[in-house]
Amino acid sequence: MNLKHSLTPDETAPRARAAEGRARRGPSAAVWALPALAALLLTGCGGAGEDTDDDAPEEPDSDIAQTDLDEPTDDGQASGDDGDADDGETTLPEPEARQVDEAPELVGEVQATWEDYEEISETELEVMFYSGNLSCYGVRSVVEEDAEEVRIATISGRLPEAEDQPCTQEAVYVSVVVELEEPLGDRDVVELQDVELH
Repeated sequence: MNLKHSLTPDETAPRARAAEGRARRGPSAAVWALPALAALLLTGCGGAGEDTDDDAPEEPDSDIAQTDLDEPTDDGQASGDDGDADDGETTLPEPEARQVDEAPELVGEVQATWEDYEEISETELEVMFYSGNLSCYGVRSVVEEDAEEVRIATISGRLPEAEDQPCTQEAVYVSVVVELEEPLGDRDVVELQDVELH
């Protein structure tokens, strides 16, 4: 017995219209969603795409000469290379000390820690340190020595004649020559602490 029921035209119409509606809605939604999604992606990436011809940087003229940064200088190094690029440190040139004579008398003294020294002869050392404006300030040194060490203190203070006059505040790199009683030899040169100040 055949149970198959064939639909009449009136029964098939609603089903066909429903199927047609579903088919129409699917492609229609996709057609609207794709452009909107593409526009959203393009807007969100803002400049992430390739440059257009208008935004592309201009190529330099071929007539313009290359800079000479990589040209070797007289010392054989490229002018853009300072020779110390590997260590990442910048070395500043050391200031040149101005050699001054010791003042016989000072007022308001302070001990100025010395920076460096140089052996001039077996019994003479040049000691470098910072003092004040030389029109107002003078310097002196104190030396103590034994078989193992030479201890030196450098002192800065106001010159008596400039005690009451105004003076600009500036640091001046100076040096004094100190005399040793015995040749330096292999003795250590160190800072002398606790000096009596005037």
